[in-house]
Amino acid sequence: MNALNPDLGMYVAEQTLIKRFKISDKERSKLWELADFCKLEPEDSKRYQTFLSLQRYKINMAVVDIVMMGLTQEMKDFVIAKYRDEKSFHRISMELFVCEATLHKWNKFILQSIATMSSYNLTEEDIYRPNVVRNMIHLLDMRINTFCKAEKLKYNQMWLDSLVDKRRRYRRLLETLMEVQGAFKTAAAEDKDYVRYQVINEKIRHHNENVSQIAGRCGVSLATVHKHLKSYFDVVQKYIA
Repeated sequence: MNALNPDLGMYVAEQTLIKRFKISDKERSKLWELADFCKLEPEDSKRYQTFLSLQRYKINMAVVDIVMMGLTQEMKDFVIAKYRDEKSFHRISMELFVCEATLHKWNKFILQSIATMSSYNLTEEDIYRPNVVRNMIHLLDMRINTFCKAEKLKYNQMWLDSLVDKRRRYRRLLETLMEVQGAFKTAAAEDKDYVRYQVINEKIRHHNENVSQIAGRCGVSLATVHKHLKSYFDVVQKYIA
């Protein structure tokens, strides 16, 4: 139940990504049906353990989908080519017109993202991604409720408490994201906080863009973007720590 060490976490992430494309939707649907069946008998320890394993698998698959949502189109194309079509880095490089070194960097980033999220952790990039935060809260709800409802199930209480604490912090992060988006919609251009809300809102809308691109969208200097993004980060970093 604890977080995996980095090397093992990367290996598990890679295997998860492979399985995501190896198992058909029909086969996956059957697994979910089996999970629902096993869930009905929490007093049957063996059957419920099967449910827990299948739920963990379901969470892993959801993590892959969530990570994929946040990737650029080129990175998504890379994942499909590498893990679904089983193409080599060299061939993908030729097809996408991206050097192999960059592909390896993408691969490492993607696997690290999956490994991080599989341990119910968010990253600094996720503070601008309300959909990712919302989905993570849903996964935590699913896992926490499962353990809380099974009275005879043995588990590490400290581990469960840590999940509850993460959910609390992620909910607060989501509230902050919603507040910023709402404030920008109602702010007038002459308001003193308008530019701050504009910068953060544009970063939320275009989370893969860099500071220079956000500055161009907002019509402000790089220094202004840096200042407002840092101010926002200082407020929300405690929610992902």
